[in-house]
Amino acid sequence: MWLILCSKEAVAAHARTFPARKNEYGPYFRQFLEMGAAVAAADYAKAVQYRQDFSARYKAVLSTVDAFVYPAGVGGAFSISKEAQYGSMSDFDAARDKFAKSYNPPLGPNAYTYQADFAGTPTITLPVGLSSDGLPLSMQIAGQALSEPMLCRIGHAYEEATGWFKVHPQV
Repeated sequence: MWLILCSKEAVAAHARTFPARKNEYGPYFRQFLEMGAAVAAADYAKAVQYRQDFSARYKAVLSTVDAFVYPAGVGGAFSISKEAQYGSMSDFDAARDKFAKSYNPPLGPNAYTYQADFAGTPTITLPVGLSSDGLPLSMQIAGQALSEPMLCRIGHAYEEATGWFKVHPQV
């Protein structure tokens, strides 16, 4: 449902230039917009309803806590070539899937962060160290609607206590 909503809404956001100037877009995003343009109105309406229902349930859970902390990714960051970054959707998807297959069960690298995005709740992502491969690890903190000031205070307190924001991977 997220893919339907995101691609269809991206088409609306780019209506002034897409599809009239579609060749000026990179291959990945052009394919993403083409996918969104092909979404049927009935499928989009179904996805909107699903998001509303999901958001209400997610927000109900968040209403019982000040904040919810979880991994921002599965493992460390994954390596990706320039070709995959600027190539087609299948190039990027292949790099992501190769990374995800190293976990059992396989999960996408951002398997934990889509829910808050989908529900429309505020989050902040913070570094929590480096993996055994020296790649960044992070956590995400989600809060209730309009809790951004509190999330920033929590994030600042965490950074001051740990100093992880000063640690950088070797490039």
